[in-house]
Amino acid sequence: MTGKKILLVEDDLITVKIIKQLLDLTGYQCSGVADSAEACLLSIKENRPDLVLMDISLQGKHDGIYAANKVRELYSIPVIFLTATEEEHVLEKAKHSQPYGYLIKPVNHRDLNSTIEIALYKHEVEQNLRIEHEKLETVTNSVGIGLATISTDYKVTWANDVLKKMFGEVENKKCYEFLNCGTVEVCKNCGVKEIFNKKTETHIHEHSTKDISGKKIWLEIIASPITDKNKKVLQALEVVVPVTEKKKLEAKLRETKQIRALASHLETVREEEKINIAREIHDELGQALTALKFDVSWLNKKLSGFEKQVPDTVIEKFRSMSSLIDSTMKTIRKIASDLRPGILDDIGLTASIEWQISEFEKRTGIKCNSKIEVNKLEFSKTKKTAFYRIFQEIMTNIVRHSKATKVSVWLKETPKNITLKVNDNGIGISVSKIKAAKSFGITGMKERALLLGGSLKISGSKKEGTTITVKIPKNELNN
Repeated sequence: MTGKKILLVEDDLITVKIIKQLLDLTGYQCSGVADSAEACLLSIKENRPDLVLMDISLQGKHDGIYAANKVRELYSIPVIFLTATEEEHVLEKAKHSQPYGYLIKPVNHRDLNSTIEIALYKHEVEQNLRIEHEKLETVTNSVGIGLATISTDYKVTWANDVLKKMFGEVENKKCYEFLNCGTVEVCKNCGVKEIFNKKTETHIHEHSTKDISGKKIWLEIIASPITDKNKKVLQALEVVVPVTEKKKLEAKLRETKQIRALASHLETVREEEKINIAREIHDELGQALTALKFDVSWLNKKLSGFEKQVPDTVIEKFRSMSSLIDSTMKTIRKIASDLRPGILDDIGLTASIEWQISEFEKRTGIKCNSKIEVNKLEFSKTKKTAFYRIFQEIMTNIVRHSKATKVSVWLKETPKNITLKVNDNGIGISVSKIKAAKSFGITGMKERALLLGGSLKISGSKKEGTTITVKIPKNELNN
């Protein structure tokens, strides 16, 4: 990195002479000399250097620490402190200005060269990371949905501008403070809690709250885990999709006589929205993360020759970043898959259900028996998706509520009907819960069954667990 311009801020003429000679020997260009904080800032303004060598003790009103803070505040230029003292209180004060290194006077050629080289390299790495971070911010904001990462104590560690426009500055706040209207309790249907406590892979629910202006809004919140290479949950990723207009449309639909036809259209629109969101997440966010992965890998390789000069924490941080990016990419793919199960188009409904059963058993450890007695099912695309969503919700409810150790699935075809029957050996659902208006999962399944022209029945007892039976007339499959 020879040829770089170095500004020397030092009020001792002998030290100035020595360091200028050492810079010449090293191949760096001394672009100027300043003997005070004020002269330093003026010199930087007129002739921007690549690095500043700053004496901590300077003549005049302000010392080198003040000048370094100003350089960090106004310019993106690395500063290395020069000092004749090793007093702890001085170095502690200097540390807060975030210097890129220290040199103890008298300075020798080897220390000067290595300290400057490491500082310039570290600054270049930080600049590249900042650029990649800005790219990621641009992409996530262009998607038009809120995004946030949540720590295990429910604090927002990062949020994109879309979410900030909804709720204001949310970083370092507990997520429920703004999602639950300022309360001190975790939201009732909190997906983040499900991920941290029950190790749920993806949790989707609708939630009403108030935005920064006090206006009531509806949101669809998709929560997924961010894990390390050992699958330990580090944080949760929340995707926050505004659905207020959709909720208004649903309310209007309930008031009309054409509820079934319009609800069917709404279901199609909902699935199309999910497809579009899944595509945006997969294409835009996925591509940005892939680019970021390549850049971090490149920077990591560049560090390989500086193991002795670069702190172990920096090297470990790069490795941790690479692992975290990999985990986030997996999470993004999982969210996209849950929003739009492309497997339906690839292998069809029957095979998709069989695959889902197999994945459910692997993921939860709950034993599954299945019996498929159907020929090729000729569903329309919309109804195929609706039927699959019913099955997904049934299996999700088993994990959340049943405490079951065994599940049986039957898919049967008769001349007139297609019947799906799922039974678990869990604690059994009560009649009051079946009838409860707030059982959104049950309501959603019944509405989807109705859109398919069929019915959904639920029965349960402590001895026999819970049984859900979905019956769809075959003449409705392609209508």
